[in-house]
Amino acid sequence: MTDSANWAVLGHALNTAGGANKYLQLNTEIAFGMAGQGAGDEFVIPLYGDATTNESGKEYVTYCFADSPGFSKFGYYVGNENADGPFNNLGFKPAIIIIKNGTDASTPWYIFDSTRDPYNPVKQNLNPNDTSIEETDTNGTWDWVSNGAQMTSAGTNPNKDNSKILYMAWAENPFATLYGGQTTAR
Repeated sequence: MTDSANWAVLGHALNTAGGANKYLQLNTEIAFGMAGQGAGDEFVIPLYGDATTNESGKEYVTYCFADSPGFSKFGYYVGNENADGPFNNLGFKPAIIIIKNGTDASTPWYIFDSTRDPYNPVKQNLNPNDTSIEETDTNGTWDWVSNGAQMTSAGTNPNKDNSKILYMAWAENPFATLYGGQTTAR
């Protein structure tokens, strides 16, 4: 909190997509990097002895997310560089999806949401790792449906052939609460 350092992104989906002990950085375009200690799980967050996550005497902020059926889902898909791209069964219609190509170091992070782009194709996006303004993919990027999202861009950044692309998704109208209980109808 007192020094500037990269924002490490760790998680089960990264270990599955990139191999054990992998990480990304939210503020850079790096591909999968190798962490210095064992992989975490749903109960353990690995802290590495470096300035990114655990330098002695420093304070840090940690944001933790987990799959919650009907509320949030985290994983990866393999790109095919085709307008009939991979479908991600999320179990809900997304309100926001954040993606990063973990295989290709030249691609930015992307944030897509249903507030700024309420109809298919969802194509307006932000790149949190740079200072560019909102951009619009002229080919279209996603079709969001009641149970997930299909990549509809033949573009190389969000759907590069054989690349492993991390996604983080949150529901537009959650079917469950953060703790797994049912939502209340009005």
